[in-house]
Amino acid sequence: MSAGDPQMAPTIRQVFAKGHVQLVLLAVALAAIGMTVSGSLLLRGYEFINLQLASRSIAYSVEPAVYFEDRRGVAQAIAFVADIETIESVRVADAQGNVLAEWGREGPAQDSALAGLVARWVQPEPYNAPIMHDGQPIGSVTIRSNSVGLVRFAYSSFLIALCCLGITLVATRVFTRKLREAVVVPLEQVAEIADDVRVARNFSRRLPTTGIAEIDSFGQGFNALLGELQRWHASLTDENEVLAHRAEHDPLTGLGNRTKLERMLHGAVANAEELEATFALLYIDLDRFKAINDEFGHAAGDQVLMDFADRLRSSVRGRDQIFRLGGDEFAILLDPARERLQAHHVTARIQAAMLPPVILGSDRRVPISCSIGAAVYPDDGTSVEALLKRADSEMYQEKRGRSDEK
Repeated sequence: MSAGDPQMAPTIRQVFAKGHVQLVLLAVALAAIGMTVSGSLLLRGYEFINLQLASRSIAYSVEPAVYFEDRRGVAQAIAFVADIETIESVRVADAQGNVLAEWGREGPAQDSALAGLVARWVQPEPYNAPIMHDGQPIGSVTIRSNSVGLVRFAYSSFLIALCCLGITLVATRVFTRKLREAVVVPLEQVAEIADDVRVARNFSRRLPTTGIAEIDSFGQGFNALLGELQRWHASLTDENEVLAHRAEHDPLTGLGNRTKLERMLHGAVANAEELEATFALLYIDLDRFKAINDEFGHAAGDQVLMDFADRLRSSVRGRDQIFRLGGDEFAILLDPARERLQAHHVTARIQAAMLPPVILGSDRRVPISCSIGAAVYPDDGTSVEALLKRADSEMYQEKRGRSDEK
């Protein structure tokens, strides 16, 4: 075996002649406490971001059901949070505070007073997000995080800290001239690594072996704690990415939602203003969608919406952005549009793509059409609100024209 193997390495008693136990114990205790506190606060921060993203995603998903007071629809819309282990419960209420639906994770409660105390310290406060419809609050979503993982992390950190303290107590009975090389330097590395984790979110560093059995055993425990924290960080980061995607995308069609459209529009306006460029916005409404839903059912309506979204994708360029704003309303951000005629060309391609009927099942053919309004920056407006209003107005004028022709 090598000199770095704890079974063959010399003991602290063999290396040191004299010692000052209190100093080393204090250093190890401070390092363990700092690592535990910084790791817990880091995970708590990521869980709070999870709550924010999840609440926005749920608020967008349940908005139609809350508006129509569809309790069953609200319950179905929040069912996807069962896949997110860090969420404990979800409650959706209307504007008067009446609970429309609740979801809670099944599992054992905290099994001790100590666990409850740790959970209160590390668990983020419940997050409340408004449910908006046409700019007005119509309800709220309240989400509480699941603290089981954080409590386990705090427990494991505490146990590892106790083990480290016990090893150090035995190892530092004798503490002399090799103090700095054998003990102080590794402990300084612990502090540096803990600070690197807290400040730079760098989880890649590990304590090296020193050739002393007890110090190497302590380093193995510390490295194991770092590995567990790194896995938690990676898991929470992945969940944040999933929730961020859900917060800005329609779950049925996979298109961007109204939140993403408004964000992209603000960026397009700022970019066009800086470069003195132009772009076009199309506002699209699927005709007779309510009649299709009533006649063939909601499943058929969903199929029509997905088919309609696919036809929109095939009608634009890869860099153009398509959004579903809710129900049967869609929008397309054309970037860039050198002239108003380009928006007309895209509109013509979309209308041509609507000519074939949608096939439901094996023998049902449903004809579809759409009404389209366009707004061009800066001719029709220089703000997000003005462009949306102009495109929406143009779309409704076309829809009224179609109704008058019939």
